[in-house]
Amino acid sequence: MREAERGKIVSFANTALLIISGLLLAYLLYALLKAERF
Repeated sequence: MREAERGKIVSFANTALLIISGLLLAYLLYALLKAERF
């Protein structure tokens, strides 16, 4: 049970990190495109 719970927490943390990284990358790309226009 403990091993399974630990696995769930780790996978949840990894998913959260992936989502945050993706959002940051998307924001950076958007900022770069916006900066090039002006």
